[in-house]
Amino acid sequence: MKLWKWIHGRQEAEYSKLPLLLGKTFDFYLLKFPDKSSIPCHVDPVSSGLKHHRLNITVRSPCIGTGRFRCSGPYKSWLGGRIVYFRPDIYSHSLTTVDMMWSNESMYMLSFGWVTRA
Repeated sequence: MKLWKWIHGRQEAEYSKLPLLLGKTFDFYLLKFPDKSSIPCHVDPVSSGLKHHRLNITVRSPCIGTGRFRCSGPYKSWLGGRIVYFRPDIYSHSLTTVDMMWSNESMYMLSFGWVTRA
């Protein structure tokens, strides 16, 4: 995967990601969610003996109540949900539909993930 080149997101969802930093045990992306996009409920598995952690920071929000993070298990959030820490390998998670109301703009999120030994 090349740094600084937009690529299509996973989960058959309509979002794009820009890899900012990639390493053996971490990744750092800028995610772009266009109006009316969402991410279905899913889990991001990792190899046995590893734990996957993720910290998401919403830098450009959609309308209140849309583009909300959902998680089946415990997670931590700050600043009204703009910053979220969770374990994507053990809890299913999703993003509700983004609604930018009257604009054609997008929601943006910084996403930092890392893997540790269990």
